[in-house]
Amino acid sequence: MKLREKTLVLLGITIICSIIVIYMASNVVLMGGFQTLEEQNTLQNIQLATNMLSGEISDLNKTINDWAVWDDTYIFIQNHNSRYIQSNLLNSTFTGLKLNLVIYVDNSGNIVYGKEFDLQKKEEKPVSASIKKYISKDNILLSSQDGVKGIIMLPEGPMIIVSHPILTSNGDGPSRGTLIFGRYLNDVEIQHLSGEIQSSLTLVSYNDSNMPADFQTARDSMSQSSPFFIKAINDSYIAGYALINDINGKPAFILKTERPRGFYKEYQNTLSYFIASLLIICCLLAVITLIYLDRSILSKLSRFSRDISIIGKKGDLSTRILTDGEDELSSLAESINGMLSRIETSQDQLKKSELEFRSLVELANNSIILTDSKGKIILWNKSAQRMFRYSENEILGKPISILFPDEYHESYQKVMDNPYNSANSQNMGIICDSYGFKKDKSRIMVEISHISWKIKKEKFYCAIIRDTTDSKQAENEIKESLREKEALLMEIHHRVKNNMQIISSLLSLQSRYIKDKDAFEVFKESQNRVKSMAMIHERLYNSKGLAKIDFAGYIKNLVDDLFDSYGVNHDDVKIDISADKIFLNADTAIPVGLIINELVTNSLKYAFPAENSDHEENRIYIKFHRNNKNILLVVGDTGIGLPEDVDLQHSETLGLRLIRSLVDQINGTVELRGNGQTEFRIIFTQIEQNSPVNN
Repeated sequence: MKLREKTLVLLGITIICSIIVIYMASNVVLMGGFQTLEEQNTLQNIQLATNMLSGEISDLNKTINDWAVWDDTYIFIQNHNSRYIQSNLLNSTFTGLKLNLVIYVDNSGNIVYGKEFDLQKKEEKPVSASIKKYISKDNILLSSQDGVKGIIMLPEGPMIIVSHPILTSNGDGPSRGTLIFGRYLNDVEIQHLSGEIQSSLTLVSYNDSNMPADFQTARDSMSQSSPFFIKAINDSYIAGYALINDINGKPAFILKTERPRGFYKEYQNTLSYFIASLLIICCLLAVITLIYLDRSILSKLSRFSRDISIIGKKGDLSTRILTDGEDELSSLAESINGMLSRIETSQDQLKKSELEFRSLVELANNSIILTDSKGKIILWNKSAQRMFRYSENEILGKPISILFPDEYHESYQKVMDNPYNSANSQNMGIICDSYGFKKDKSRIMVEISHISWKIKKEKFYCAIIRDTTDSKQAENEIKESLREKEALLMEIHHRVKNNMQIISSLLSLQSRYIKDKDAFEVFKESQNRVKSMAMIHERLYNSKGLAKIDFAGYIKNLVDDLFDSYGVNHDDVKIDISADKIFLNADTAIPVGLIINELVTNSLKYAFPAENSDHEENRIYIKFHRNNKNILLVVGDTGIGLPEDVDLQHSETLGLRLIRSLVDQINGTVELRGNGQTEFRIIFTQIEQNSPVNN
């Protein structure tokens, strides 16, 4: 059978099979895919409904957070003042926030204030008994420290309910009680959600014994791990069901969305028209294709076959196939002609390429060695000859092992066992340090970059070798120099620390002869400042890198030393330190240490006078944390506080002037907070320095 006859038969069979396959695919694959798409669309719709419900819950939770974390509420739950109720808990508040329930509960579980409100009738009423069942200290609404949000089922219907501990506006505790907000999921709320998703919504209690049959089917098919269920109700509608849990994680009710199956019917009506149209089009295309193939392809292929047969018989590679036109067959003929031309010149190009490769290898400054799969050297350039003193005739055919110690053989075998290819390109150019042996057995330090590859079943190995004897010697000299400088820096820190300790001791001795109390305090403060700087140099001396210290440990030692210096018992004044593990260099650590010294000294001297000994808790606290790219230092106390007329930025007292100067030195800002206590908040960045020894 000739090609024309085969083409005609094949084209007929292809058209018939295509029609059958398309028809079956339309009824099976496409229909099934459409149904899957319809179910996915319905699933997205029911998920959208649950997300909208979750959004309502989240919005109510945000609202209660604004009310519960509020100083006015924090005060109200303790003193039950009526002004709070008259100002905030009006009917307009319930209407504006769409609230049906507000309950304030103290830590004993007692309702301080409670009110229900009918949003439709605009009427208020007392809290129902069904809601009061949830107001107990054991209930999750009151026992949760972070608050609760979710849904509860009541005889009156489902209710969105949220609770939150009552805290100060800063979010500080301890909690004085719990605030509870509630909103019924009534018909108005359901209609609102239906309008948002543009689908009808229905809510049925999970434990309703009289629920419709489709809800019963959905309930039996859903679980906590699979909370959604999709089912076509009939040919016109499809529904999605979702299992909604209450605040205790137990099923509360089933949410249903329902939407028409418009696309499904349209698809069925269109399918028959599509198949009929496709049959007519395929028949027309078959006739046109057959005519085109005969004139444009089959006749040219017959001519190509004839010309190639002539070339094969004559063996004349200079003969070319005749071409006409600009189609793919003409391009094929030109490609065959180009292939014949390339075959003629391939041998010359191969010789030229080999010559260029050889020249490149011989001119390379590094030694290049190539071996076969048995480890025998098959290529040896001039740089290798100069490095190892072997001539090419002496080394070719010899094993590469004569050039390197036994330790190198393991690395060589690893490279040979993992030849380079596209799947393990990480093995390309593996570098190792070793040493090699010259012809006279003298040893040189070398750096070897090696690789292996595989051609058919034969493995080849290539090593590019650089003599590193001089560079290794220079590296050792640099390391020795660094060790000497490190020892010098340690000695400097040690001597500075000792000198400061001598100064501190001299100040201590001199202060023994001072009778004036103010002058004695000046000496003590100066001694403590010197000690704070000496402790930094001591820590630098003992640190690993000699350039930075762990400032958290320094803070604790500094504060303990100040307590001892002023004879303060930790039982009388407690110290609370919260510090991150942050390393500071000397240029930053010294001014920061002096700042802490000044502030803690001021607290120990003035914050806790004897007449205030009955204070609830005498405490000094220090916080040292990272704040984005900056560092936050907080030093405060719970003492009597600074006078109200103290101006931090314009005060002329030595201590505050010194603090301002030190803060400027570290490019920082300082803020003084009062409110009955004293708290300094300093934000700064570490001063960069060029250290002779890196950390």
